[in-house]
Amino acid sequence: ELHLAPSSLSRHISAMEKELGIPLITHKATKLFLTTAGSQLLDAACAIAARYDNLIHKVDGLKQAGFSDVRIVYALDDRSIIDIVSLAYASLCDTLEGLSVRSECIRGKSICEALDDDEVDIAILYDLSGIDFDAYSAVPLIEDSILIALPKCAAVEGRTSIDPCEVMARSVPWPTASRDNYLERAMRMFDGCEKKPSIHWIDADNMDTFFMHMLDDQEMWFFSKKQYEEYRNCVPTCFMNSVVAYEVERVDSRFTRYAVYRTDTPNRAAALFAEAMANVDFD
Repeated sequence: ELHLAPSSLSRHISAMEKELGIPLITHKATKLFLTTAGSQLLDAACAIAARYDNLIHKVDGLKQAGFSDVRIVYALDDRSIIDIVSLAYASLCDTLEGLSVRSECIRGKSICEALDDDEVDIAILYDLSGIDFDAYSAVPLIEDSILIALPKCAAVEGRTSIDPCEVMARSVPWPTASRDNYLERAMRMFDGCEKKPSIHWIDADNMDTFFMHMLDDQEMWFFSKKQYEEYRNCVPTCFMNSVVAYEVERVDSRFTRYAVYRTDTPNRAAALFAEAMANVDFD
């Protein structure tokens, strides 16, 4: 019945008796009987096995009822977030069999409105100033800082940081990575200045064109430090050699991306996936 040889079964029973320090089986003539200790141990073991089977049944029920595909919105050229999403998915796909994660493109409304309307489960945000923490949970993912890239002809030799008031007259080329999440936060650094800089939008379709031209002395480029470091290996050397990047001083240098989801979301996979992203180890 157990698909074991009698000698193998005897060794298992002997090992258990040795570990517990008490006989579990007694021999009477040619038959085997449980001792009192063996009988009590069997009852307890059966109860444990039944509870375990019940737990597995409940988990299977949760998989069917409470976990659905995770819809997530993030800047599609934010490579750090793309890596985090991929690694988090890999860490969960075996545990949550059949889990699917897909990126969503939000048009005509804000990301918070998309969360309110249940069009996405998780949004990657830089700025939490408009988040209602009675309704939402936010999990920090990446700490970053703000850079301004200036052409060398306009840069000041020997500087490692720049004051926002000194760049007011410049125009700002801006990659797509920031349009939804980054702009409001970065532009706050100019709150103490008399005027804000004008913005030249450059979307993902124009990214190669942007990197192929030389910045003139009235241009500057905002970027997150991590994104800048990632892009610099993918653009022409002549462009990188013509630019100097400064970390912005006198502003909050912490520039964290957050995974934001509704606290009362019926999709239990959303919270699990947000935590999985926070626990991703790139090393």
